[in-house]
Amino acid sequence: MNKHFEDARYYLKRAGEHAKLGLREELEPVEGAEGETKAAIADARERIAAYRSEREAETAESG
Repeated sequence: MNKHFEDARYYLKRAGEHAKLGLREELEPVEGAEGETKAAIADARERIAAYRSEREAETAESG
């Protein structure tokens, strides 16, 4: 293979590796926020379910 192509291939591979590392580093905070959001949604759903259960129990007792 021509030396120019070998050099180009080497640098393209390095550029791809660096781009991959850069993307991973940039997306880390997004992934953390995603986990926190899912936990907050799960907590809210549990509280809503508990509230609804209490309201149903109160309605059943009074009615």
